[in-house]
Amino acid sequence: VWTSTRQRRKAHRALAEGLVVMGEGRYAAAEKTFLRAVAGDERPEAHYLAAAEAAQAQHAAGRRDNYLLLADHLNPELAPALALRRARWAFDAGDAAAAERWLAEGQQQPPDPEALKLQFELRKQRHDAAGALALIPALKRDRALSYDEASRFERECASEALLDGSRDAAESRALWTSLEKAVQTDPGVVSAYARSLTRLGQHDEAEALLRKRLEKAWDSALAALYGELECEPPAKQLRKLEAWSVTRGDDPGLRLARARQSIRAGLWGQARTQVEALMQDTPSPLLHQLMAAVL
Repeated sequence: VWTSTRQRRKAHRALAEGLVVMGEGRYAAAEKTFLRAVAGDERPEAHYLAAAEAAQAQHAAGRRDNYLLLADHLNPELAPALALRRARWAFDAGDAAAAERWLAEGQQQPPDPEALKLQFELRKQRHDAAGALALIPALKRDRALSYDEASRFERECASEALLDGSRDAAESRALWTSLEKAVQTDPGVVSAYARSLTRLGQHDEAEALLRKRLEKAWDSALAALYGELECEPPAKQLRKLEAWSVTRGDDPGLRLARARQSIRAGLWGQARTQVEALMQDTPSPLLHQLMAAVL
């Protein structure tokens, strides 16, 4: 009993020392330390897993895989976790196809939070914004991402999915309706949905969306986008822009929108006034283009 207790203590000490050494970046020394006294531990697979991590850090795939096979042989229940670890290593090495295969092999129900996170990263990498977006509720639930990260990714994926040119009007509306209210109020997401509507020729629907959003929370970029819409007659949008200009007349986005809609309506004097005012502050190729159109 005394001998076995001594062996276990020695094995535990080797595991702890190896973790410290690996934390210092001395991976070769850590690998050797993990394997020291491995036979004396009641959970030798822990030593092999740690040694596999150290070997991976040294890009020694052969030794790494051998340690994983030893760990799997000692404890077959580790197979899903080992497959997930292999999937992460493959992804980090830039081999998305191998990561997909290992992820599928280690799939569990319910999915492991780390597996969900890796699946999310894979979908983002292949620009499957809608697929990535569908995973975010589960990532939030399992706290696989921080709240700020999840919220940022949710807005980014929603915008990218809405801008997907393969969607028809019904699909775009369904995606928009599925979004949480907090996401629907984000200016970038609103802009993406408005652009998807205009791409599909739904200018009146886009106008209503932007007008309601601007009246609730002003955003200069959304005001500029409002000026790109082509509702008929142009006077309809001009009246709304002029009403907003009573309190926000110097807003650059609003000025740009008024210039564009004035050009559409053939009101060249008004258009020139707005473009000249903008050019005094921040001249740009776009403003020169608009001035050329006026002239």
